[in-house]
Amino acid sequence: MKKLIRLFAAAAIAAPMFTGCGGSANVKVESGIDSLNYAFGFVNGYGMREYVLRDDSVNVDQKADLLAKGFGEVFKEMNDAEFIKNEAIRFGSLFYKDVMNGFLMGDSTATIKQDLIEKTIFDFLEGKDVPMTEQESNSYFMKHMAYGVAKPASRPDGQIDSLNIAVAVANASSIQRYILKGDTIGKYLSDFKAGYEKGKTLAGEENAPYLEGLRIGSNMFRQISSASGIMNKAEMPYNADIVKKAAIDGITHSADALMSNEEAEAYFQTKIKEIQDAEAKEKSAEGEAFLKENATKEGVVTTESGLQYKVERMGNGAKPAATDKVKVNYEGRLIDGTVFDSSYKRNEPAEFGLNQVIKGWTEGIQLMPVGSKFTFYIPYQLGYGERGAGQDIPPYATLIFDVELLDIVK
Repeated sequence: MKKLIRLFAAAAIAAPMFTGCGGSANVKVESGIDSLNYAFGFVNGYGMREYVLRDDSVNVDQKADLLAKGFGEVFKEMNDAEFIKNEAIRFGSLFYKDVMNGFLMGDSTATIKQDLIEKTIFDFLEGKDVPMTEQESNSYFMKHMAYGVAKPASRPDGQIDSLNIAVAVANASSIQRYILKGDTIGKYLSDFKAGYEKGKTLAGEENAPYLEGLRIGSNMFRQISSASGIMNKAEMPYNADIVKKAAIDGITHSADALMSNEEAEAYFQTKIKEIQDAEAKEKSAEGEAFLKENATKEGVVTTESGLQYKVERMGNGAKPAATDKVKVNYEGRLIDGTVFDSSYKRNEPAEFGLNQVIKGWTEGIQLMPVGSKFTFYIPYQLGYGERGAGQDIPPYATLIFDVELLDIVK
């Protein structure tokens, strides 16, 4: 298998063509981007099975089929009514699981009253009067159920009723805010009720994989469909049918899968690197062009290392040495104007040793007398290099800094 993986990874750039689609004969994988979608889906599906069923040793294949069923049902474009019904299924199942347990938060002194909770929830959602406001419900619940507070051996009926009402109002307000999206006219209430009733029938442990499939499938589809492509790359447009088929193959460990998990990971990582390398070359070329033009502008000085600077204000204090600690105000941005860091916005100057920062700063600030303000134009070789820094500074990025040298810290 190791030999196969190496051959597969080496061939990835050639965009291999896969045919045959296991359980989904109508889905074709015929191009490099199709293969990328398949690899993406398969790795996620394989990982999904490992995550959801990691503690199971009985009927694993049957549970994987349930996980795949839930995932497949919701990995699609959903209108508002469908989305709300799906969320209500999950809520209904979780609630009814608590009902079967019999107690609020597992506290044997606080009996769950299903009818009271359901009536309060739907009265709230229908705009009817309920005994507590959202704020009152949270306060009451925290007061009487807070961790570390001594609980009575038994609770009076009135307090148990109030606790159930508090739980209901808190849940109803969350439902209205996050599931019904603030709907106050009952437009989607029937869809929520239908999902809720279905969810109650799925509250047993045997249905847990199916419910997880619903949750993960819905979230995963929204993530990749709202991005410019899988992994947020425009060069990697998603194909929902292929991703879905691949994920189900990964979940079920299908014998008809087009790749093993190792092959899918290798293919995907190879393609990601390919795209990142292309982006890096483009970013490097953009930076070189910027610096070449910038060097011709009035007042811009280019040093032997390639650092460029412009004096905005010349101070009359001492110049720091490479081993000194300095106090500065600064703003850093990319050549497209994107600000990635600013002591001005934090309203707090920065202090650091000149031997602890990027080469462009170490060199440039030594040119500044205290009281000066310079603008530095730093090529990637004197900045964060081929790797970049965090999410804000990409690889091969040319950087621009406005820097005020406030003091040399003794």
